[in-house]
Amino acid sequence: MKQATQLEIQWQEAPAAEPSAIDRLEIGAARALSRALPTIILFAQATLCVAFAFGIMFLAAIIQG
Repeated sequence: MKQATQLEIQWQEAPAAEPSAIDRLEIGAARALSRALPTIILFAQATLCVAFAFGIMFLAAIIQG
């Protein structure tokens, strides 16, 4: 009976590469978006509330005649 042989693979660590200009731009854009997202969500909620209030007023005016 033959015995199986296990091969060992030696991994070489790749040298740490500096981030390219595009990588830095993407990281900056992601950070800016993460900072701006709460403000964007709050603005959207306020817009929806105002639109809802105007809609209710419009319906009330139609019902009143």
